[in-house]
Amino acid sequence: MKKYILLIVLIALAFCIYPSAGLASYKITLTNGSVLYAGHYWKEGGQVLFYTAGGIVGVEKDSVKKIEESEVAVRVVAPPAPKPAETEKEAAFEEEDISGEAPPEEKAPVDNKLMDEFNALKGRYAVAGSLATDELITLSKDMTAFRDRVLESRLGFVYSDQLVELYSMGDEIEAILKSRGQ
Repeated sequence: MKKYILLIVLIALAFCIYPSAGLASYKITLTNGSVLYAGHYWKEGGQVLFYTAGGIVGVEKDSVKKIEESEVAVRVVAPPAPKPAETEKEAAFEEEDISGEAPPEEKAPVDNKLMDEFNALKGRYAVAGSLATDELITLSKDMTAFRDRVLESRLGFVYSDQLVELYSMGDEIEAILKSRGQ
Protein backbone atom coordinates (compact mmCIF):
# COMPACT_ATOMS: atom_id res chain seq x y z
CA MET A 1 0.00 0.00 0.00
CA LYS A 2 2.85 2.37 0.86
CA LYS A 3 4.36 1.65 -2.56
CA TYR A 4 1.18 2.81 -4.31
CA ILE A 5 1.03 6.02 -2.29
CA LEU A 6 4.70 6.66 -3.06
CA LEU A 7 4.04 6.03 -6.76
CA ILE A 8 1.09 8.46 -6.78
CA VAL A 9 3.16 11.12 -5.02
CA LEU A 10 6.00 10.68 -7.52
CA ILE A 11 3.63 10.96 -10.48
CA ALA A 12 2.03 14.07 -8.98
CA LEU A 13 5.49 15.52 -8.38
CA ALA A 14 6.46 14.77 -11.98
CA PHE A 15 3.41 16.66 -13.24
CA CYS A 16 4.29 19.61 -11.00
CA ILE A 17 7.88 19.71 -12.23
CA TYR A 18 7.05 19.09 -15.89
CA PRO A 19 3.35 19.89 -16.34
CA SER A 20 3.25 19.18 -20.04
CA ALA A 21 4.29 15.56 -19.52
CA GLY A 22 0.66 14.51 -19.76
CA LEU A 23 -0.16 16.98 -22.53
CA ALA A 24 1.18 15.65 -25.80
CA SER A 25 1.19 18.23 -28.53
CA TYR A 26 1.97 18.55 -32.19
CA LYS A 27 3.42 21.34 -34.24
CA ILE A 28 1.63 21.67 -37.58
CA THR A 29 3.68 23.70 -40.04
CA LEU A 30 1.79 24.98 -43.07
CA THR A 31 3.22 25.59 -46.52
CA ASN A 32 2.69 29.36 -46.10
CA GLY A 33 4.95 29.34 -42.99
CA SER A 34 2.20 29.53 -40.37
CA VAL A 35 2.56 27.26 -37.35
CA LEU A 36 -0.34 25.73 -35.45
CA TYR A 37 -0.20 23.72 -32.24
CA ALA A 38 -2.65 20.96 -31.40
CA GLY A 39 -2.98 18.45 -28.63
CA HIS A 40 -4.53 15.91 -30.99
CA TYR A 41 -4.98 15.71 -34.75
CA TRP A 42 -6.39 13.26 -37.27
CA LYS A 43 -6.74 12.99 -41.01
CA GLU A 44 -10.15 12.78 -42.59
CA GLY A 45 -10.80 13.00 -46.30
CA GLY A 46 -8.52 15.65 -47.74
CA GLN A 47 -8.04 17.49 -44.46
CA VAL A 48 -6.03 17.42 -41.25
CA LEU A 49 -8.42 18.12 -38.37
CA PHE A 50 -7.62 19.15 -34.79
CA TYR A 51 -9.32 20.57 -31.71
CA THR A 52 -9.04 24.20 -30.66
CA ALA A 53 -10.76 26.14 -27.90
CA GLY A 54 -13.47 27.16 -30.37
CA GLY A 55 -14.13 23.70 -31.79
CA ILE A 56 -12.65 21.62 -34.60
CA VAL A 57 -10.45 23.21 -37.25
CA GLY A 58 -9.67 21.63 -40.58
CA VAL A 59 -6.73 22.40 -42.88
CA GLU A 60 -6.30 20.97 -46.37
CA LYS A 61 -3.63 18.25 -46.49
CA ASP A 62 -1.95 20.07 -49.38
CA SER A 63 -1.48 23.12 -47.12
CA VAL A 64 0.38 21.12 -44.45
CA LYS A 65 4.16 21.05 -44.84
CA LYS A 66 4.90 18.80 -41.84
CA ILE A 67 3.55 17.61 -38.51
CA GLU A 68 5.94 16.89 -35.66
CA GLU A 69 5.80 16.39 -31.92
CA SER A 70 6.27 19.57 -29.92
CA GLU A 71 7.47 20.62 -26.49
CA VAL A 72 4.73 23.26 -26.29
CA ALA A 73 2.06 22.29 -23.77
CA VAL A 74 -1.35 22.21 -25.43
CA ARG A 75 -4.46 21.08 -23.66
CA VAL A 76 -6.78 18.94 -25.71
CA VAL A 77 -10.08 20.76 -25.64
CA ALA A 78 -13.10 18.81 -26.74
CA PRO A 79 -15.74 20.97 -28.39
CA PRO A 80 -18.64 21.89 -26.11
CA ALA A 81 -21.84 19.93 -26.57
CA PRO A 82 -24.34 21.94 -28.61
CA LYS A 83 -27.24 23.43 -26.71
CA PRO A 84 -30.65 22.00 -27.61
CA ALA A 85 -31.85 25.35 -28.98
CA GLU A 86 -28.82 25.58 -31.29
CA THR A 87 -29.38 22.06 -32.53
CA GLU A 88 -33.03 22.79 -33.34
CA LYS A 89 -32.10 26.02 -35.09
CA GLU A 90 -29.41 24.29 -37.16
CA ALA A 91 -31.81 21.45 -37.99
CA ALA A 92 -34.45 23.95 -39.12
CA PHE A 93 -31.84 25.73 -41.25
CA GLU A 94 -30.65 22.50 -42.84
CA GLU A 95 -34.16 21.33 -43.73
CA GLU A 96 -35.02 21.75 -47.36
CA ASP A 97 -37.22 24.79 -47.89
CA ILE A 98 -39.99 23.81 -50.27
CA SER A 99 -41.70 27.23 -50.24
CA GLY A 100 -38.86 28.88 -52.17
CA GLU A 101 -38.77 31.75 -49.69
CA ALA A 102 -35.54 32.81 -48.05
CA PRO A 103 -35.38 32.33 -44.27
CA PRO A 104 -36.08 35.57 -42.36
CA GLU A 105 -32.96 37.52 -41.45
CA GLU A 106 -32.29 38.28 -37.82
CA LYS A 107 -31.73 41.97 -37.25
CA ALA A 108 -30.43 43.85 -34.25
CA PRO A 109 -32.99 45.81 -32.26
CA VAL A 110 -33.91 49.19 -33.66
CA ASP A 111 -32.68 52.28 -31.79
CA ASN A 112 -35.70 54.48 -31.04
CA LYS A 113 -33.64 57.69 -31.14
CA LEU A 114 -32.48 56.95 -34.67
CA MET A 115 -36.00 55.98 -35.75
CA ASP A 116 -37.38 59.21 -34.25
CA GLU A 117 -34.75 61.18 -36.14
CA PHE A 118 -35.56 59.32 -39.37
CA ASN A 119 -39.29 59.98 -38.91
CA ALA A 120 -38.58 63.68 -38.29
CA LEU A 121 -36.55 63.83 -41.53
CA LYS A 122 -39.37 62.03 -43.32
CA GLY A 123 -41.87 64.60 -41.96
CA ARG A 124 -39.73 67.47 -43.20
CA TYR A 125 -39.44 65.72 -46.57
CA ALA A 126 -43.24 65.41 -46.83
CA VAL A 127 -43.46 69.18 -47.29
CA ALA A 128 -40.31 69.43 -49.44
CA GLY A 129 -42.18 71.00 -52.36
CA SER A 130 -43.14 73.99 -50.23
CA LEU A 131 -39.71 74.50 -48.60
CA ALA A 132 -37.38 77.30 -49.61
CA THR A 133 -34.21 76.38 -51.46
CA ASP A 134 -31.95 76.95 -48.44
CA GLU A 135 -34.28 74.79 -46.30
CA LEU A 136 -34.08 72.01 -48.92
CA ILE A 137 -30.29 72.19 -48.89
CA THR A 138 -30.33 72.01 -45.07
CA LEU A 139 -32.69 69.01 -45.21
CA SER A 140 -30.39 67.30 -47.69
CA LYS A 141 -27.38 67.89 -45.43
CA ASP A 142 -29.31 66.60 -42.39
CA MET A 143 -30.28 63.46 -44.31
CA THR A 144 -26.65 62.91 -45.34
CA ALA A 145 -25.49 63.38 -41.74
CA PHE A 146 -28.10 60.86 -40.54
CA ARG A 147 -27.01 58.35 -43.18
CA ASP A 148 -23.35 58.78 -42.22
CA ARG A 149 -24.14 58.25 -38.51
CA VAL A 150 -26.03 55.06 -39.27
CA LEU A 151 -23.26 53.71 -41.49
CA GLU A 152 -20.44 54.72 -39.11
CA SER A 153 -22.21 52.96 -36.25
CA ARG A 154 -22.34 49.85 -38.49
CA LEU A 155 -26.11 49.64 -38.24
CA GLY A 156 -26.79 49.80 -41.97
CA PHE A 157 -28.14 46.25 -41.95
CA VAL A 158 -30.69 47.21 -39.27
CA TYR A 159 -31.81 50.37 -41.03
CA SER A 160 -31.50 49.12 -44.60
CA ASP A 161 -35.14 49.94 -45.45
CA GLN A 162 -34.79 53.44 -44.01
CA LEU A 163 -31.54 54.02 -45.88
CA VAL A 164 -33.14 53.01 -49.17
CA GLU A 165 -36.03 55.37 -48.46
CA LEU A 166 -33.53 58.08 -47.49
CA TYR A 167 -31.69 57.72 -50.81
CA SER A 168 -35.01 57.96 -52.65
CA MET A 169 -35.94 61.12 -50.72
CA GLY A 170 -32.50 62.55 -51.49
CA ASP A 171 -33.02 61.94 -55.21
CA GLU A 172 -36.37 63.77 -55.05
CA ILE A 173 -34.81 66.73 -53.24
CA GLU A 174 -32.05 66.85 -55.84
CA ALA A 175 -34.68 66.87 -58.62
CA ILE A 176 -36.56 69.74 -56.90
CA LEU A 177 -33.31 71.71 -56.54
CA LYS A 178 -32.44 71.15 -60.21
CA SER A 179 -35.89 72.29 -61.28
CA ARG A 180 -35.26 75.50 -59.33
CA GLY A 181 -31.94 75.98 -61.11
CA GLN A 182 -29.72 74.97 -58.17
